[in-house]
Amino acid sequence: MLTGFGIRGFRSFHGQTQYVSPLSDINLIAGQNNSGKSNVLRVVKELADLRRAEPQGLDAPRTPNPPPFELAIRLGRRDDVLADMCEKHRVTSSDIIEAARRALAAPAVDIFRDGGVWLLYTVAGSMGGQGQLNHYQQADQLARDADGALFANRYIQQRMSTWSSDSRENASEFLRQVEAVLRIPTVRFVEASRRIGDQLDGVAIIEKLAALRAPQWEDDEDRAGFDAINEFVRSVTDDPSATLEIPHTRDQLNVRRGNLLLPLDNLGSGIAQVIMLAAYASIEQNTLVCMEEPEVHLHPLLQRKLLRYLKEQTDNQYIIATHSAHMLDSEIASVFHATYTDEGTQIEFAGNPSKLSAICYDLGYRPSDLLQTNCVIWVEGPSDRIYIAHWLKLANPNLREGIDYSIMFYGGRLLNHLTPNDPDVDEFISLRRLNRHLAVVMDSDRSTRNGALNPTKRRINREMDDPGLVWVTQGRTIENYIPIEVLGRVLQGLYTKPLLPNLDRYSDALRPKAPSVKGPDKVKVAREVVRRWESGLDYLDLHRRIAELASLIESANGHQPSMSATRLKATPAFNA
Repeated sequence: MLTGFGIRGFRSFHGQTQYVSPLSDINLIAGQNNSGKSNVLRVVKELADLRRAEPQGLDAPRTPNPPPFELAIRLGRRDDVLADMCEKHRVTSSDIIEAARRALAAPAVDIFRDGGVWLLYTVAGSMGGQGQLNHYQQADQLARDADGALFANRYIQQRMSTWSSDSRENASEFLRQVEAVLRIPTVRFVEASRRIGDQLDGVAIIEKLAALRAPQWEDDEDRAGFDAINEFVRSVTDDPSATLEIPHTRDQLNVRRGNLLLPLDNLGSGIAQVIMLAAYASIEQNTLVCMEEPEVHLHPLLQRKLLRYLKEQTDNQYIIATHSAHMLDSEIASVFHATYTDEGTQIEFAGNPSKLSAICYDLGYRPSDLLQTNCVIWVEGPSDRIYIAHWLKLANPNLREGIDYSIMFYGGRLLNHLTPNDPDVDEFISLRRLNRHLAVVMDSDRSTRNGALNPTKRRINREMDDPGLVWVTQGRTIENYIPIEVLGRVLQGLYTKPLLPNLDRYSDALRPKAPSVKGPDKVKVAREVVRRWESGLDYLDLHRRIAELASLIESANGHQPSMSATRLKATPAFNA
């Protein structure tokens, strides 16, 4: 298993080295969109290639003066690494073993002083960055440490026929001896979208499942993997008779429930997807599996059942990028929080309840979200939540978030899988079954007055019926409801980076002039805007939309419609 890694100078990692450690069997990387979760998975996917890459071929951050590339790999606990070294190099002398133990305990190797052994790969060479990826920097640190240098020298002198009088050369050779026991695991990447026709190693998933179901005699133990999948099918369908079957045509998966045989897709997208994920995991053995957003399509109960299956019925290791608070709530997973700052992607191990709570707040979840309120407003991200909650407070201070209404996220492409109706087909998640009183707020993304909505947004708008509300922003995004001069002052106060001017309601409100420069933090901008926004909502169609939303919430909670929203038909007022 991979027990930890660190990265710097790669894609969104352009600050200090970020460490993802300690890794366990199941690891969750949680954070907002664009926080760098996918780049964590990319590092794992390309780990073997990154270790051998030419520096000039690395995917450096697209920032001015990107930092040098740095890759750190945790080999494991010191005693385990020492045992592997002794076996690999056939070391039996107690003196040499003790010298290796003491050298492995040096701060240059045990960088967190927790008994772990790390290898550090950096670029050393000419000023033009054309040097080689090696351990020179780590060896230099080891040689500068009195005990580290002493015991690395002693190990090399006693074990090698030739050794150097230069402690750095001996430290480098010692690290090469350590590196000899490094084993990079086989890595598989499971995309967010999964289909029966997908392939692994050029072989269709369904063919690999067929091999598990009826293996050759020498692989008969593989049959247990297919049996485990069937047990999982029975669990997620709550049907003890359910059995996964593969027809001779190998063109689909079927599920038999009693006397009824149905294609897998007929059980609904959630059941189909979670069974596909279990199939991926069962086909692989002793593999590091990266998964992107497995919660798409999945009810919270299915999410938890999936994690339990991965833990108990497979021998793989998993690193999963997720937005789901229901997965974060699992006691069987290690959780890491990814955030994006001016220093690039930052990773923090969430090893206690307060840090887990911070992740939930970062994702926009609150404790009240565990119990659904009478009205749910679905928005794309955290900044939308900040604006709408504030505007509702201005319209009617008596409306309480978490009690009268909740604001939940559909987040980017998940909108493609949502429908406000009770569907006749199972390919969408039904918002209606979650709550009859709901609103969906969507950016129009129009760059001109005559711009067209994309098909998904038109479908959501078309399918909504009472009681419900679809709010498509009159401008390009929700940020265009901020008066242009006010948004300009806020951005000028928060950022020095050059931004494109906002000329009208169809401007890309937070877009930097240089494509390579990251745009402003939407959440930070939203917090500053609402801090200044004292009263008034009469801008574009904002007042009418908030009045409709407040009325929906009051109706859902059995309240008489309030006149407060109508009285607030006034030009917005802001403090300095």
